[in-house]
Amino acid sequence: MRAAKPQSSLINFNFNFNFIIFLFLFLGLAFLILRSNFSSSSSLSLGDEFQNRMGMAVAKTQNCTSTCNKITPSLSEAIIHYATSKITPQQTPKEISVTERVLRRKSPCNFLVFGLGHDSLMWAALNHGGRTVFLEEDEAWIRQITLKFPTLKSHHAVYDTKVRNSDYLLAAARAAEECRVVADPRESKCVLALKGLPKEVYEVEWDLIMVDAPTGYHDKAPGRMSAIYTAGLMARNRKEGETDVFVHDVDRSVEDKFSKEFLCQGYMVEQEGRLRHFTLPSHSKSASSTEISGRRFHGCRRSRASDLGGLLLGRRPLRRRLRRRPSPSRGSGPPWLVAGGGGGCRLRRGGGGVWRWRWRWREPLLLSRVLLFGVGG
Repeated sequence: MRAAKPQSSLINFNFNFNFIIFLFLFLGLAFLILRSNFSSSSSLSLGDEFQNRMGMAVAKTQNCTSTCNKITPSLSEAIIHYATSKITPQQTPKEISVTERVLRRKSPCNFLVFGLGHDSLMWAALNHGGRTVFLEEDEAWIRQITLKFPTLKSHHAVYDTKVRNSDYLLAAARAAEECRVVADPRESKCVLALKGLPKEVYEVEWDLIMVDAPTGYHDKAPGRMSAIYTAGLMARNRKEGETDVFVHDVDRSVEDKFSKEFLCQGYMVEQEGRLRHFTLPSHSKSASSTEISGRRFHGCRRSRASDLGGLLLGRRPLRRRLRRRPSPSRGSGPPWLVAGGGGGCRLRRGGGGVWRWRWRWREPLLLSRVLLFGVGG
């Protein structure tokens, strides 16, 4: 017979098994308790951090809202000045709207104004956020305006010309080769180039230039000859793009002649009242490689380079002036020139009261026809 198993061994086995089960249950319960405490504390810390960050963001937003929505001092000055002043700008509302439309499209931009007057606050406000600089001939007036409106930036400009000499200056500039070279006004040898202005005026590429100064309504006044010429020089000398140039008081002889000559009638966009608007392209990439003494601006018409496959290189077409002494009848010249072809043939009175034909060859095809068939037609 098999011997019976002792009773004590069975009791020990049951005790050990129950102890192991109890131990596992205790450890599991302790693990759950610790895990719940850790997750709650971590969630609290994450929640606090999130709340802190949100509080900072709200504070920043509130600060920005309180400061960013405020009117700038320049706008405040402009509103108060024009609301309380009976003195209005010299330009009419229609004339002002011409420049305002361009500023609405380009601002904030670089805006150079020849003249410091009752409309200066308006121009600075319309170019809000941009650079607006004024050039004024009268130092006492600059001090007076700066004291009243410290936000305006102006510089003193010195002019050594006189209105009574405008015809002589125009003829001299037309004849002088250096006045057709596109360069920095500080380096230009032309008598009309303005020098002695602050460095900022020459180095900034101006998007808009307004010529409404200096004084030009009497013979002893400096006139706007140099201002108009320098404005055109700055516009052509920029690296790329185009410059909108505005000239006021074009009902006067100087403003009329010099704006057509040096800003070019072909670049004129519109005229409203006494204000002319020109758009001048950069000449930095349009210079011909055959020219020896740098880039030049010979003329005033918009080029037909796109129509001629770029042969004219973005400049005024070739011009030759041939002079004859026929009778003052328009039938004296070749019929294909007189009848409006090829840029026209003008009859002008020359020296000694002699009428002369002044033929302008404006197209290469026309020039080749002249060379092949002769001038006499």
